[in-house]
Amino acid sequence: QQALEQARASNKLVLVSFTGYACTNCHWMKANMFPRPDVRAALDEMVLLELYTDGTDAASEENQKLQETRFATVAIPYYVILTP
Repeated sequence: QQALEQARASNKLVLVSFTGYACTNCHWMKANMFPRPDVRAALDEMVLLELYTDGTDAASEENQKLQETRFATVAIPYYVILTP
């Protein structure tokens, strides 16, 4: 909710990054793609929301359920761009 409110206030899109603590591909994307100047420029125009789905805590379980229910997948990394 906080990311959506921030995006509304700043007139930006929301990039939801479904990610994982133990996800090698997620870490690779953060280290190799997100820092690229063209990608960084696009990300600067959005509010980034990282939702971890592979933890054993309640938040991770909720995030995974949200991803599965709303987007019919539990794959990570998985990126969604939303309008607030």
